[in-house]
Amino acid sequence: MTKKKERFYRIKWRLLAIMLSIAIVPLLIVVTFSSIYMTSKLTDNSKKYYSTLINQVASNIDFVYEQYARTLTNILKIKNVADGLAHPKFASKQEEIEIDKKIIGDINTPGGLRETVEEKIDGYFFIIELDKESLIQESKVVIHTTTMSNQIRPNEVDNIISDPLFLKLKSDNSLRMVIGKFQKNTLSGLNDTRPVLIYPIYMNPPEKPSDTFTKFIMVLLNEDIMPKFYYDIEDIKYGTLYITDQDGNILNANHPSVSDYYSYDYYKRKYLLEDNKKYDKYEKMSFFEYTLLNTDEKVLNSLDFELIFNDSERENNNKFFIKRNKVKYQLFASMAPTSNCKLIYLFPVYQYYKTIIPVIIYLSVIIVVSAALLVVISLAISGKVTKPIIEIADNLKIITDGNVNVPELKKTQNNEIGILVDGFNQMAGFIRKYTNYLEELVSERTKELLRSNEDLKSANEKLKEQSEFKSKYLANMSHEIRTPLNSMIGNNEYLLRSPKSLAFNLSEIAEEILELIEEEEDEHIKELKEFLKEFNELVLQKSDADLSDFFVKKLINIFFNIKNSYKSEKLVNIEKLIEETSDTYYQEKVIQIKALANANKNGKYLLDLINSVLDISKIEAGKIELTLKKVNLQNFMNDLYSNAVAYQKSKNKERLIITKSIQNIDRESYIFDELKIKQVMLNLISNSIKFTEEGEVIIEVTSRDNYLVFGVKDSGVGIKEEEIGSIFKEFGRTSSTKNIEGTGLGLALSKKLVELHKGKIEMSSVYGKGTNFFVYLPII
Repeated sequence: MTKKKERFYRIKWRLLAIMLSIAIVPLLIVVTFSSIYMTSKLTDNSKKYYSTLINQVASNIDFVYEQYARTLTNILKIKNVADGLAHPKFASKQEEIEIDKKIIGDINTPGGLRETVEEKIDGYFFIIELDKESLIQESKVVIHTTTMSNQIRPNEVDNIISDPLFLKLKSDNSLRMVIGKFQKNTLSGLNDTRPVLIYPIYMNPPEKPSDTFTKFIMVLLNEDIMPKFYYDIEDIKYGTLYITDQDGNILNANHPSVSDYYSYDYYKRKYLLEDNKKYDKYEKMSFFEYTLLNTDEKVLNSLDFELIFNDSERENNNKFFIKRNKVKYQLFASMAPTSNCKLIYLFPVYQYYKTIIPVIIYLSVIIVVSAALLVVISLAISGKVTKPIIEIADNLKIITDGNVNVPELKKTQNNEIGILVDGFNQMAGFIRKYTNYLEELVSERTKELLRSNEDLKSANEKLKEQSEFKSKYLANMSHEIRTPLNSMIGNNEYLLRSPKSLAFNLSEIAEEILELIEEEEDEHIKELKEFLKEFNELVLQKSDADLSDFFVKKLINIFFNIKNSYKSEKLVNIEKLIEETSDTYYQEKVIQIKALANANKNGKYLLDLINSVLDISKIEAGKIELTLKKVNLQNFMNDLYSNAVAYQKSKNKERLIITKSIQNIDRESYIFDELKIKQVMLNLISNSIKFTEEGEVIIEVTSRDNYLVFGVKDSGVGIKEEEIGSIFKEFGRTSSTKNIEGTGLGLALSKKLVELHKGKIEMSSVYGKGTNFFVYLPII
């Protein structure tokens, strides 16, 4: 009996192996050969396709190169440009300014250089003349430019004319224009990384190889111009494209190099760059596909450019393969014949197989499913015999893995197997009871631990929020305090510097008067001469406001004594100088008064800011207590109205109407902290007056639903809906109020003062039409 059972199991597994071999092996052979054939055809087609794409990018570069060449040629045909460049060396700074304006022109001049550059040049435009000296910049070269934001300094021109890119153009007058990149440190700042166009200006066409140019146009191209050549070609993103100039300097790459990568955003499926934390613009690429692009710019250092581009001319540019970081790449190369730009495209070989892999997976699934069906059929044959033992073995495995909640086995046979099933069920029941007891004990301890962790987490979150608020609050406070302090310091420095500069200006005027009367010998002039000389000596010793005041008053007094007793033609010129001196002196006095007023205004602003910050800090620390008492509502409203009218007059808002309203009030007095609610209401009223040029501001009070409700309504600028949530925060300012004075703490402080009364502030606003604020105080 035992021998037959052992033979039965051997036959079962042998039958299963034969059935799998007959069904699966032919499928494997078909899949293998099909995959090899499809891969070969797809690879050949992809090579042709990507070669065509790279050649298209090269054509795009040459097309734009030709456009720029024609544009720069047309610029030199503009009459004002041609005349300005032909002008000889400048005789004066004024002449240099006029010639520069003539060349650059105005944006509103149709067909002018500035209009042409704005419309057709995607970068910063410069005309550099090496054969002229600039009187304005005191340099040996003249630079004309249409931009004020990105200037080339004269000392950088020496670096430009010694750069290999410029020397290549200088040595070959057959070159129409060159595009490339300067060596490092030729230009400063961001200009150092930009692609550049250099266009020579020949005043006369070159006739022999030694003829050269002394003027040239330079265009620092914007960094986004190169991506325009390939961004509309979607499939290029699966490889790394490098565009270089004729010397192999990299002008652009369609992906950042590996050194620029920061991290991969799995949620948005994009790479995050390290320099400014922006995303790579390509989308829908997997993490694995991005890792294939990590070639970095150093890969070009190992390439033999001469060999590659010689073969590319013979249309063999797709035979090169390189391996980097264990990834194999096929190299495609193309040359832009007009601009001499070179294109290197590194395409991961993996991408050739990407479209075949899903087919192979699909066929593999079919094979696996077929094998599974065969196994099920084979096992069903011996199921009745082996099933009880297999169930016991499986349940034992489950118990040893830690799961004791196994179902009770059903006894189907009254033999040794039945006895084995009964014994297993008894053993499983005992293990289940003991394990459940242990789990309940562990569960209780775990709940206690989780409660402790939640309490700790909550405390940590509160500490984090307080830390973030403190950092933000300190940053805002620093800005708000630093701004008026800087203004006050500037005004004080001006007031300290003003007397000295005024005294020396008056000393120069004294010298002019002395020159006019130096040859006069009359006794009437003698006193004036002595006074002026004495004043100049005093200026060298000291200079202050009293000295200037002394000079102006005494000079006027002496002159009018002379004028009444002495006649001379020079007195007319002296009188004119004295009038100018007097005007200058009193104008300076007015400026000083304004500076003092501004310093005083900023001092008051700082005092209000500090008081508001202290009040908020006291409220948050619980150190402010309410002084609750009965307040006569009629007197309180009259006081608010009087303050509002006074503030309106101080702001010179004559077209604004202030009104008050008391409605639905059933008693004479109410209990609240009079000073603090007055502070809240005056803040709301001053805001309404500040932000309302004309119309009406209404101050009202009423009782509603056990609340005493104060209201301030205006017809001012209003608040945008998306900005309403920020106005009650510290330093919360809206876009329409940024240029209006205020600390930005008033509403935050008002809200906290009202909440101390267990009240609330509500508001509604329509942008451009007005704002309503309501203060609700519970009636006590």
